[in-house]
Amino acid sequence: MIRKTRINTVGLKALRRLFAFLLSAAALVAQSSSTADRRTFWDNLFRSGEVTFNKNASKLLQYAVIGRKPGTAVDLGMGEGRNAVFLSTKGWQVTGVDFSTEAVKQAKARGCTRTARFGSRRPRCL
Repeated sequence: MIRKTRINTVGLKALRRLFAFLLSAAALVAQSSSTADRRTFWDNLFRSGEVTFNKNASKLLQYAVIGRKPGTAVDLGMGEGRNAVFLSTKGWQVTGVDFSTEAVKQAKARGCTRTARFGSRRPRCL
């Protein structure tokens, strides 16, 4: 039996706006001619505060660590550090890395630097 559910139109509109923004952001990043341009784009995005990513750790990560003994983790492309901070509060030794130095600043401001190290690394071609 198929059950009909009502879609929250406010949430749907917000999701559409976010999706449109992310598509335009991806297009702008793809058009950037240099690494410096891309870094500036992401720094400006995080600095503007126009887009806030989810502040809570991903549900998948929360589920994955249930019953696990804390260890060492790396969060690549961490953004504002939601997953790194979550793991840090659970006793994990975390290294968070992001392309944007502004994102790293925001991750540090969220706290939990006792067991989490944050940094922005310049990408290197191997």
